[in-house]
Amino acid sequence: MFRVGLVLIVALSVDCTSPIRRELWNEQIDLIISLFGTAAKEKNSNLVFLRVPNLTAANTSLSVVKLGLMWSLKRDSDVFMDILNEGEMRLSGRFTLTHFKVIVKKLKYNSYNGPANLTAAKNSMDISYKIKNAHKPRQCKTEWEVFKLNHFTGLMLLSKDMHYKSVDITEEVNAKFIPEINAFFKTFSFKKYLNSYMNFCFSEFFN
Repeated sequence: MFRVGLVLIVALSVDCTSPIRRELWNEQIDLIISLFGTAAKEKNSNLVFLRVPNLTAANTSLSVVKLGLMWSLKRDSDVFMDILNEGEMRLSGRFTLTHFKVIVKKLKYNSYNGPANLTAAKNSMDISYKIKNAHKPRQCKTEWEVFKLNHFTGLMLLSKDMHYKSVDITEEVNAKFIPEINAFFKTFSFKKYLNSYMNFCFSEFFN
């Protein structure tokens, strides 16, 4: 159920190729996200974690990172399915976590070095990917195109350190960290990681 929910974490992208057919998928997305959220909240813990790779940018590094509260996933824009040709389609839209929480085992930020939590009042990502050979399980593959983090509102660093117990880091992260990390998200190595870790080839889902 969790991976089916991830199929729907998609965001707005522009492609020079005109789709054969474009379908508005808001109702389908909202229904599946609702079912995913209900299933997630029924677990013993209300945190459903998504593992995030170690990240380093703008003199800041995050190691052993988990994105929590995945049950709060919501659609933040219209979501479209573009049927490009037989067995090839693109899912696109913008999504947000209404309760954003990142748990970091080792965070290096300015003079701070240790475990921390990050929370935000507002966040969103633009994510887009193609699914090729959707009706051929052995040949089906996911090709990520866009994975873009947008500016935060009210991003807080929370720790047990008295100097970093509750620090607003929004301005610095938006100005320095996000541009560098989005550049990393465009690299071949990161997209290769996404293609493998977030492979959404569910032939039964698209039949």
